[in-house]
Amino acid sequence: MKEIDFSSLARQFCEDGVVAISLMGSFAREEAGIFSDIDLVRFHDIDGPERHVQTSFVDQMFIVVSDVSPFQADEWFTDPEKASSCIAGVRSGKALWDPQDYFGAIQRRAHAFVWDAIMQKKADAWASERLVGRLYVHTAELLNEIISKEHKPLVDEAVLRIRGELDKRPRRQIEDMDA
Repeated sequence: MKEIDFSSLARQFCEDGVVAISLMGSFAREEAGIFSDIDLVRFHDIDGPERHVQTSFVDQMFIVVSDVSPFQADEWFTDPEKASSCIAGVRSGKALWDPQDYFGAIQRRAHAFVWDAIMQKKADAWASERLVGRLYVHTAELLNEIISKEHKPLVDEAVLRIRGELDKRPRRQIEDMDA
């Protein structure tokens, strides 16, 4: 595999409002193979509209660029679902451009992160909510199998309504459970 100048690559994706760019994923962990993409994360100094992940093809390499706002970075430490998927990656990430130690501070926070009782309570609430929602749908589907054919259209409608209500149901605010 050819040598990659990650710092030079990061500069190509720098723009106004970006305060740090880090290398994440297999290249940061030094586990990249010949088909690995390069994962760059741009950290912004203000919250703004959510940005879509960009994929570019530069010098025969796929570059995936994600953008993270301060609010999103903070969620990595307060939302159990995000903590589970982000903390390990931040710990192994490498700062490519970080003149104000912005990513460095987030990375130190990730290394110090401990899954405490408050986070576990939030995770339990999240898991319960997910399981109960699936239970409702599963119960409706079982009823659908049991009901006679003449009532099947009514059950089908009920299943669709239950699924629709679950999809529209606002996610319970588990952030207020800190007490």
